[in-house]
This record gives sequence, structure tokens and C-alpha cells, in this order.
Amino acid sequence: MKYLIMIALFITYSAKAIVIRHDVDDKKYRELGEQYSASVAYIRSRGCASTLIAPKWLLTAAHCVAGREKSITKATHLGDKYPIEAIVVHPQFDLANDKVYDIALIQLKKPILKGSPAKLYTRKNEQGKPVVFIGSGYFGNGLEGITKRNHKQRGATNTIIGVSEQVIKFKFDVPSKASHLEGISGPGDSGGPAFINIDSQLYVAGVSSYQVVNEFEEAHYGVEERYTRVSTYYPWIESVVNK
Repeated sequence: MKYLIMIALFITYSAKAIVIRHDVDDKKYRELGEQYSASVAYIRSRGCASTLIAPKWLLTAAHCVAGREKSITKATHLGDKYPIEAIVVHPQFDLANDKVYDIALIQLKKPILKGSPAKLYTRKNEQGKPVVFIGSGYFGNGLEGITKRNHKQRGATNTIIGVSEQVIKFKFDVPSKASHLEGISGPGDSGGPAFINIDSQLYVAGVSSYQVVNEFEEAHYGVEERYTRVSTYYPWIESVVNK
């Protein structure tokens, strides 16, 4: 797993599967994840996730695909494989500084007809909003950290505690302060969505980018998540899709 020491006791990791509370049955997280299956696709060759935002378009993290635009050829949705037409990485993304502009689009050669595209969240009022995020890959809990990888899709909940131009932020709280299905991303979920539900409509507000551990261990209670802020990049996304 790639890492970058930013300052003392401030370490970041690329986000990769769902890590859950140690005191809640994993079955509940898998049931939550199943509810969102129609809106999520996977890039199995890279161990990354994405969000279906239109029948032929997926939204993901740039660090999942940058430099591999020619070698990544398929995406998977509900078990079906879809050939990729093109991958468009944000023009200002740089692998040497991959915590900013970490967003990309994947165009498919044929539409996903069994999908349920999410809308793009365009408002600037994300702070305090509850989110649901989805992924499959390495699995663990807040006490033990990462324990295994079993490719089972899970969902988890959290609350956005802060925003910047680049990212939305949330924290993996201990059970006494946490939501009932609290969790974070772990190793396999990069590129996956942070969803906001409004009046039965699904919006994608963030794209899984990296984890900040501070003085804590990776994937344990206390670490923080950073998801690329979709509202900042809405104009760019629209310009690519429309063109």
C-alpha cells in the first residue's frame, strides 16, 4: 500500500475495503451494501470501485487509473463485464501529489442498462450530512484493523465533519460516539462513492481517495477519511460527459 509521511504523526494511505465496528454483525453491513449494488461498478484489475453516474459513465479516483489508461479494459457491474471506451483523468492530477485532483471518468463502450445512476451532488453544504459508502475488498474492524479480503460488498455510514475545496472528511469514531453502522474505507475501495440520500434520490458527494491515520493505526478507530469533493469538480465532470 502506498503511503506518504506528511508531517510527524500525520500519515496517509490510499483508501481501499470497508472496515466496520467490532461490536456490530457484519451481515448488517453486507445488507446495506446490497441496497446500492445497482449504482456501483468495479475495476477489478486495479482493486478499485466507481460510481455509475450515467448509463455509459463511471466516476472514480484518478490514482486508480492514471498511467494505466491503455491497460485497463473492463469494468464490472452486477457481475457483468463492460468494455471501456476511454478513461479521462483530471488534467491537473499528478501521481507525485495524488491527494489533489484525485478524480477521473470512465466511458464505457456500451451502456449499463440494469444500473441505477446516481446524481452528482452540486451543493456546498456537505458538512454535517450523513453519508453511505460502498466497497468490497480487504475487510476488518476498528479494534483489529485489516483482517482479510473476501470480495464481499459492504456498505457503512458516517457523517461529514469537515470540507475543503478538494475533499470531504469524516472520522471513524469509537462505538460510544458512532452511528449504528459506522465504518470507513479500507484496502480495495479507492474510487468508491460517498452517497447522500435526499428525498429518495441518490447523490454521489465524494470519491474515496485516502485515509489519514494521525497517531492511530491504519483502519482503527480514530482515523479519518478523505473523499474527493464532487461539488468542486461538477463543472469538469459535466464538460467531459457532455462533450
